[in-house]
Order: sequence, then C-alpha cells, then structure tokens
Amino acid sequence: MRRYQCFHRLVGAAVVMAALGVQMPSAHATSPAGSFHRVKLDPAARAANRRLAKAVSRALGHTPGIDATNVTVRARSGMVVLSGSVPDAAQIDRATAVARQVNGVTDVKNTLTVREAGQ
Repeated sequence: MRRYQCFHRLVGAAVVMAALGVQMPSAHATSPAGSFHRVKLDPAARAANRRLAKAVSRALGHTPGIDATNVTVRARSGMVVLSGSVPDAAQIDRATAVARQVNGVTDVKNTLTVREAGQ
C-alpha cells in the first residue's frame, strides 16, 4: 500500500510540474484542439488544474481494470489530457470514460497507447 501511495505522489508531482507551464489554445490558433502551450498562470488557476489532474489520476488508479502505472494526467481549465501507455486497447476507452466522470472535467483528449508485452 505504501508503494502505491508513493507512486501516486510521484505521479502527482509529475502532473504538477507538467501543469505549471501549460495553456489552452486560443480559438484562432492553428494547433489541434486539446493541445497545450506554455503560459504563466495565476496561482489559483494552477492549484485548480493540479486538483483536477490529481482527481482524475486518483479515479484512474482506483478503477478496476485500468493499469494507470504509466498514465500521466494533465489538466487545464477542465480540459484533461491522458498520455502514456496501458497494457491493452480496452483500457484506453475505459480511461476516457472514467476521466469524463470526474467532477470538473469538461473535455478529455486521450493520447494513450498500448504498451508492448514486456515493457
């Protein structure tokens, strides 16, 4: 159990570091929807993004049938990006569904891939 908690703290720290310098694209930007750009955010917005990413990460970690060991969650103003890898394709769709059910999530971009056996 302690190993699990330690892992989630490390994942949380990685999410916080990733969330500190990201921004949603503007309406007239040429980047694809859901991509993030670096911008300085106010402390309250950063804290809200961290809380949302942590809530999604926690939901994924507590959902049976999802191996969230290699999943990174980034959040920005309700938009959540899932990245990393899972052992099988069924978990990709399940992770999206779980993330959408978290309070505060407005949209989910899932870039998860299937991890090859032995990795």
